[in-house]
Amino acid sequence: GSLARTSSDGSYRLALPTSGRYRRLIISRLKARPEKEPLPAAVVSELQQYLSDPAAAIGERAYSWQPQTVEAENPPADQVF
Repeated sequence: GSLARTSSDGSYRLALPTSGRYRRLIISRLKARPEKEPLPAAVVSELQQYLSDPAAAIGERAYSWQPQTVEAENPPADQVF
């Protein structure tokens, strides 16, 4: 896997070791989830494989956690919150 932060205009570059199927977590810096909306238990369970405290990492922010196939000639798609 890999980690990237967006630039001020929201763009990012993510270097992955190879083409393949990945899980992509994007956390919004500006947009919050609907008030008091908890993270689904299935999302927390999956994210615990990668993060020690998924709820703290995501906080109250909007997020996207989804599978994505990445090909060398086809970069990851944009995420709109």
